[in-house]
Amino acid sequence: KSLSENLQTMSCSSKTSTKLTRNPYINFYLKYRADNTDKSILDAAVMAGALWRGMNDEEQKPYRSMAASVPWVFRRRRRRRELRTKRSERRLGISLSQRYSYVKGM
Repeated sequence: KSLSENLQTMSCSSKTSTKLTRNPYINFYLKYRADNTDKSILDAAVMAGALWRGMNDEEQKPYRSMAASVPWVFRRRRRRRELRTKRSERRLGISLSQRYSYVKGM
């Protein structure tokens, strides 16, 4: 694996590795969940939340540094302009033939 792939995976006690996130609590929860597979998801979430709130800054520091090492990924938001246009046209009663009147045959 390359260095960037090693930074993005967190070694757990289980055989599989988990991708890191930019959220330190989620990284802690994923490691806690991997170490406690016998518990239900709900019980694991409740216990992990209680443990996280009980941890001081020094105990949370490794998870914060893991989260800080993950590169920020820019995700483009979907454009909603087209949806708004179609929605407003439906509300106004504009048909497709009126909208695309410049196309021959409509």
